Amino acid sequence: MLSKHLSKCLILAMVTWLCSATGTLAQVDWSDLFPEEGAKPAAKPAPPPAAAPAPPAARAVENPAPRVAAKPERVTAPTTKVAHLKPAPRRVAARPQVRSDREFPEAAEVAPPNFDRHSQRRSSPPPGTLEEQEQVAKTAPELSEPARVAAKADAAPPAAVVREPEPEREPIPANKVEPPAAHESARVAMAERAPEAAPAAVGSTDRSRAARAAAAQPAKEFAVEAPPRHVVEPDEAPVQVAAASAEAATSAGTRRGGAASDATAGVSVSPGDVISDKNMGQYEKVLTPGLEWALKYGLRMRVAAPRHVAMTRAYREATEKYAGQVKLSADGTRITNWTAGQPFPNVDTNDPQAAVKIMWNYSYGGYATDDLNAELFDADTGTIGKNRGMTVERHYMIDNLRRLMYTGRLVVDPKPELPNPDGVRYKESLHPLSEPFDLKGVGGTFYRYSDPDRQDDSWLYLPQLRRVRRLSSAQRSDALFGQDSDVDSYYGYSGNVAWMDWKFLGERTVMAVMHGENAPVKWQQPEDWIFDEVWEPRQVYVVEGNSKFPQYAYGKRVIYIDKEAYVVAHSDIYDRAGQLWKVWFNSYSFKKEAIPGARVSRYPDEMSFITAISMLDTQLVHATKAALPSTHSQGQECVYYNMGEKSGTKEDFFTVANLIEMGH
Repeated sequence: MLSKHLSKCLILAMVTWLCSATGTLAQVDWSDLFPEEGAKPAAKPAPPPAAAPAPPAARAVENPAPRVAAKPERVTAPTTKVAHLKPAPRRVAARPQVRSDREFPEAAEVAPPNFDRHSQRRSSPPPGTLEEQEQVAKTAPELSEPARVAAKADAAPPAAVVREPEPEREPIPANKVEPPAAHESARVAMAERAPEAAPAAVGSTDRSRAARAAAAQPAKEFAVEAPPRHVVEPDEAPVQVAAASAEAATSAGTRRGGAASDATAGVSVSPGDVISDKNMGQYEKVLTPGLEWALKYGLRMRVAAPRHVAMTRAYREATEKYAGQVKLSADGTRITNWTAGQPFPNVDTNDPQAAVKIMWNYSYGGYATDDLNAELFDADTGTIGKNRGMTVERHYMIDNLRRLMYTGRLVVDPKPELPNPDGVRYKESLHPLSEPFDLKGVGGTFYRYSDPDRQDDSWLYLPQLRRVRRLSSAQRSDALFGQDSDVDSYYGYSGNVAWMDWKFLGERTVMAVMHGENAPVKWQQPEDWIFDEVWEPRQVYVVEGNSKFPQYAYGKRVIYIDKEAYVVAHSDIYDRAGQLWKVWFNSYSFKKEAIPGARVSRYPDEMSFITAISMLDTQLVHATKAALPSTHSQGQECVYYNMGEKSGTKEDFFTVANLIEMGH
C-alpha cells in the first residue's frame, strides 16, 4: 500500500511539473516573441520599469515554490528576462575594449618615429573601373598636348641645375691606360658602323633560337664600340670621371631638342618622337623584349634628349681614394679591401669578370650610402589589357621602407662604418602595411651580410596568425600577398650578388626613364599600369643572372644597368623554359630635392629618386604598380636620404621586436 501511494504521489508531481512547464512555454511564445498580438489572459501584466531593479522580490511573489521558480527565472517572466539580459550588453561591449588594449595599442605607443608626424594618414583605393578612371581624368585640370609640348620646349633647365660641371683634378698616371684621342676615334668608328648596331633584344621570346643566339653573339663587339662621350669610360681613372662629366655637361650630347647626340649615334631616335605599337618596328635597336611587350599593350614613350648623370661628390672622392686597393676573388663572390665608393670604376668589358664587377658596382651604389627612409607610398595590383586600364584588385599602403647601411658610410657619423660585430652590410625593413585591411600590420625585415657565405636573415610577420615566419634566400623570389613583385626584384634587383652566376651580354642603347618630370607620378591614360614620362636613349650594360638556388622561382634575369648612374633602368625576367615572364620598369628622377620646394629632403648633389615602378606579368597579363610618393600624399616629401636619426632611421627600428610591435 505504501508503494502504491508513493507511485501516485510521484505521478502527480510529474504532471504538476509538466503543466508548469507548458504554461511557461506559452507565456514565452506570446509575451516575448509576439508582443504585437498581446499576452494571453492568464498571463500577468509586466511590472512597470521601476520594478525592474528588484527582480528577487518579483520572483518571490510570482513563484512561491523555489523549485518551480528556477525555470521562470531564466526564460519566462518579462520582469525576469529584463533583469537577466541587462548585463549582457555590458559584457559584449567590454570585450573589444580589452582586445584593443592588448592587441591594438594606441597610435602614440607604436607610432614610427616619423618627424613629419603624418603616419596616421591613409589613402583610399583609386577608381577600379575604366569608366571611373576616365571620369577622374576628365575632372583633373590638364594642359592640352600642344600646350604641354610648347611648355617643355621653352622650359630648358639651367645648366647649373641639370648638369653641373665638376672641377677638373690632376689625373693619376698609374691608372690611365688609353688617351682620350683613342676614345674619339672609336666613337667615330662606331658612327660609321651604324647600320651594324647592336641587336635590339637579348633572349627575346618571339624570335627563333638562332636569332637569339645571333643576338647574344657580338658581345665582344660592344667592347670595341665606344660609349657616348659623357659616359664613364671603362679604362679611365676615377679622377678622370669628373673631367668627363664636365665635358659632357657642355657637349652636344646634353643639349635638349638638338640634333642626334653622341648617345643616339647610329640609333634612329630623336627628341620629340613618340614610340608606340604602331611604329615600334622603326625603333627596334633601342627596345628590349620587355619594352616591346609593353608597347604592344599600349605603352607610349615620349622621347627626350639624354642628360648627364654624375656621381655625388662624396662618392666620387671615396672612389678616387679607395678604388685602387679593392680586390675581387677568383670566383667573383667576394671583394676585399673595400672601404667606400665604387669598387671597380674601370671595368674592362673584355675581362672575364666584367659582369660580376658591374654587379658589385651596382650593389655598392652611390646614392643611399648611409640610409634611406621612404614613407607612405602605395601600390595597386590587378589585371590589365591591351589599350585598357588596370582593373584594381587590391590597393596597398605601406607606412615605411627603411634601409640602414653599416659599411661604406659617407655622410652621417660614424663613418665609414657603424659598430658592426655581426658583419652586416645593411638592414632593411618594409613595415607595417596599413591597407588592405586583411593585411594590416604585415611587414618584413631583412639583414644582408658582407660575408657572401652567410645568407640573408629574412623575417615576415603575419599578425593574423601571430607568427613571425622565417624566409629562405630562395623564397625571396616568391611573389607575396597577390602582388607580382618579389623581394629580390626591388629596385630592379636587390638580391645578393654572390648568389647568382653572372654573364656579360654586352653594351647597347635602350630607352629608359632617367629624368622623370612628375612627382607624384602621372600614370598614362587609359593604360594606367605604366607611368607617363619622357624616355631617353641610355647606354647600358646588359647582364644576365642565373640563381644558384635550384628552387629559385625564375630561370634567369636580364638586367639593364645604366652606365653613368649604375641603376637598373629595367629588367626582363624569364621562367625556366626561357619564356619572358615578368618585366620591372623604374621611373627615375635625378634632382636635388625630393619634391619642388622640399623643406627637409634637399641635397647638395643630384640624388636618385624612384618616383614609380611597374612590374608586369606577361604570362598572366597582370601588373603591380607603386608610386613614391603616393598620389594621395600631395605635398609630402616622403623620401629621405642619408639623414640618420633625423628621419627616424635608427638601429632599433630593424629588430624583430619592433616588427611585431608596429604590426599590432
